[in-house]
Amino acid sequence: MAKAATSEELEQVSTIVDAIKASRNAAMAQLKETGRLLAETELKAPFSGTITNIMIEPGEFASPGRPVVEISGDGALELQVEVPETVISHVAPESAVNIKLPFASNRMIKGKINAVSKAAIGSGRLFPLKIKIVDVSGVSSGMTAELLLDISERDALTVPLNAVVNPGSSHSSVFCVRENIVKRIPVHLGSIYKDSISVQGNLNAGDQVVIRGRMRLRSRG
Repeated sequence: MAKAATSEELEQVSTIVDAIKASRNAAMAQLKETGRLLAETELKAPFSGTITNIMIEPGEFASPGRPVVEISGDGALELQVEVPETVISHVAPESAVNIKLPFASNRMIKGKINAVSKAAIGSGRLFPLKIKIVDVSGVSSGMTAELLLDISERDALTVPLNAVVNPGSSHSSVFCVRENIVKRIPVHLGSIYKDSISVQGNLNAGDQVVIRGRMRLRSRG
């Protein structure tokens, strides 16, 4: 003899089944969201390389846009520098350049300009350049390098690079010595010639400029 159930009992069972299904669906949705969050904890670089620096500790929250790791790629070595707007018009992609390694016995190596930025960054109006290292023998990622640009400029007045105060700003100047008195002369920077740079200001050929100990000087006049 079959056991019969009342309509009320059937309704109760149906309610329990619906509740179980709803709980299962909620659990599946939570599992899917947890899987998505877990996938976001894995970082994949678009190129092969070696991690050279980790900028976050385990358990620390990483806000959007914050660097997490620094990777040195296994591809071609590049040099990235920033140049003022007076120089950017004198460089072009595929141009050959010379690069000096000051901490490797001033060794000179060859490079080729890969990319020239069309937009400046920062308040100093500096434009990024990317240079591919052609001669990679004995060169490693992280080495200090200096880009040497040979830019001709007719009748240019030049001073040593280390004579310029605030070279990356719009208020550059040099300390000039006249009659044993130091004067701070505002200048506009021009093209770079290896270890010197062309300037425009109240300077004359033959003027003496300070290249060391500028922080201890006070301008007069």
